[in-house]
Amino acid sequence: MAKLTQTKDKILKTALQSFLTIGIDQTSLNSVADQIGIKKPSIYYHFKSKEDIVNQCVNYLLDDLEHRLELSISAHQHPREQIEAIYECIIDFHHGLSILVYNNHLRPVNLNTFLQRCCLEGEGIKRRIEHYYHNLQNRFISLLSYGQKQCYIKNGINKEIVSIDLMSRIEGMIALSALYSQANINLQRQELYESVWENIKAEVTNKKRKILDYKSIDLARKW
Repeated sequence: MAKLTQTKDKILKTALQSFLTIGIDQTSLNSVADQIGIKKPSIYYHFKSKEDIVNQCVNYLLDDLEHRLELSISAHQHPREQIEAIYECIIDFHHGLSILVYNNHLRPVNLNTFLQRCCLEGEGIKRRIEHYYHNLQNRFISLLSYGQKQCYIKNGINKEIVSIDLMSRIEGMIALSALYSQANINLQRQELYESVWENIKAEVTNKKRKILDYKSIDLARKW
């Protein structure tokens, strides 16, 4: 049983690597089987079809990312720390994909491009992706509400709009970094965090501001 599970895992990860590198349409099950060293019919013992593999790849990625986000958020109390934790988690997740796909952390992977293509594979996959972003937006709305109650975040903001803006900031930065070398997310993310917080923070006295001073983020990690 363990061997079967290991084979299925190899198929899933090999297919995912190919999907992210050359695309879903260009990936054949024959090539996936060849890379693993099995026959194509063996794939159908574990998966119903190529679409089934795509579906399980999406679930594999998003389940893992959601779990990491949950752990990252729960490790912090201050809403600013939680926002940065979400951003750091998403950046680290893409960093891991770079290792998986290229075995090179300096080559960013744009997960959004893959997810957009996956939406064409069926309503089930589309609903799963929609569910991920819905949950992510709700996480931001929740921490914004908490921040307002604790007087960390200013009142009067439209939390629905701000939550989407918070999502688009990090998603957009990651997408741009995959296309434009001057958009170095490793070097510029601290400025991104500062800009995001400046837009939503409540006014505080100098005394309280000192208490809430933020530790610097280690920028040693690269893509």
